[in-house]
Amino acid sequence: MDLNSPHIVQEELKYAGSKTAPVFENISADSQEQTPTIIESLCMSCHKQGCTKLMLTRIPFFKEVIIGSFECSHCSYKDSQITSAGEIQEKGVKIALQVSAVEDLNRQIVKSDAAVIKIPQVELEIPAKKGCLTTIEGTINTTCEELLYDQPARRLIDPDNAQKIDDFIGRLKMLLLVKEPFQFIIEDITGNSHVENPKAPSADPLLHTMRFFRTKAQNDLLGIETPNSQPSTAVAHPSVTPLAGEPGVAPINFSDEVMQFAGVCNMCNAPCVTNMKMVNIPRFKQVIIMAMACDRCGYKNNEVKPGAGIEEQGVTYTLFIKDSVDLSRDLLKSDSASCMIPELDLALAPGTLGGRFTTVEGLISNIRDQLRDTNFTFTGDSSSEGSREKMSKLCNKLSEIIAGKFLGEFHMVLDDPTGNSYLQDIYEPETDPCLKVERYERTEEQNEELGLTDMSTESTDGMKPLRS
Repeated sequence: MDLNSPHIVQEELKYAGSKTAPVFENISADSQEQTPTIIESLCMSCHKQGCTKLMLTRIPFFKEVIIGSFECSHCSYKDSQITSAGEIQEKGVKIALQVSAVEDLNRQIVKSDAAVIKIPQVELEIPAKKGCLTTIEGTINTTCEELLYDQPARRLIDPDNAQKIDDFIGRLKMLLLVKEPFQFIIEDITGNSHVENPKAPSADPLLHTMRFFRTKAQNDLLGIETPNSQPSTAVAHPSVTPLAGEPGVAPINFSDEVMQFAGVCNMCNAPCVTNMKMVNIPRFKQVIIMAMACDRCGYKNNEVKPGAGIEEQGVTYTLFIKDSVDLSRDLLKSDSASCMIPELDLALAPGTLGGRFTTVEGLISNIRDQLRDTNFTFTGDSSSEGSREKMSKLCNKLSEIIAGKFLGEFHMVLDDPTGNSYLQDIYEPETDPCLKVERYERTEEQNEELGLTDMSTESTDGMKPLRS
């Protein structure tokens, strides 16, 4: 059974898209409308015709998936699989966890079908295969079971290699005792994998997440066209709009125009329109604000992107919130910025919530809603009572802060290595007693994460812009 078959997925999308309901509905045992599509397919065990069932659904607090199961009535062979149907992220992700206690083996992991798992201490590398929701212990046990497959026959045919495999399985089982710390690494070029942080919303010193730009080969593997694959010359077409600045073409003032382009809703995949506008923030820089609202399901989303490049230095804003006016300060958080409220032991990693142009109060509201509504590791069925209680107390504390309580008892730190975030200084040109701004030189690791280390700076003189 191959859920990645373009024909099967395309036909299912066509079937699901013809209904008035969303393509991906929340998975539910009580739903009367969710019916699988049944397809006859070849059994890979006996090579006779079996039955494949496919269902497009959405797992709450996770993402859209295609659930498939196969059963052969001739040889009783069965198989099940889950395939991601969500979008590929802008960057890939590499997650490294230092497993130092038995409790770390219980951490939940979301592994996409493009993720590679590595354990350097035993020289183990699990290649990309079907996605799953499991734990670190479950991953190691599954690997042992797969290695044990056909071992009885292998011991008779090739006893030397069979003994080596037995020794390796023994090393893997020793990892489950955690007598020595070991590193567990997930590298996912789609950016859709995740390792649970039981200390969330606090930072976990044992868990390190790094996002990276994909190479051309990785984009080709995912079927994504890269700029390098475009032709070096462009052919004029009658439907192409002339570029501003060409002879006979009036310049466009993007600051006064709201541009629109077609897209699809992230929740129900219905066609919708995204509005985009360039805005100049006083005493800062130009940014691009994008907003989308779906008429079918009511989902709304907005995002902010910097209109200029990466600054030469990073910036850290430290705001001591002493008055309700401080909650109303304008705030621009880029998608590379991290945010902390030390008094609550709250830390948001870069990329969380994406880019936002809001207020301090609005950002705290977004953090609370994200923790309360879309965190399956703390609100799902598998979460413990202690973690749910911890998250409930934190959300209540954030709600009280939004209501104006605890003023003067906490402060917020906004750190952006790209220098593209902004926090309003309401006392300017006087010194702001509540706001501290520090600029710093980026580390080599930060430059590598931002893709600056290997950036090509060759001259582009004489190159002409392409139009498509």
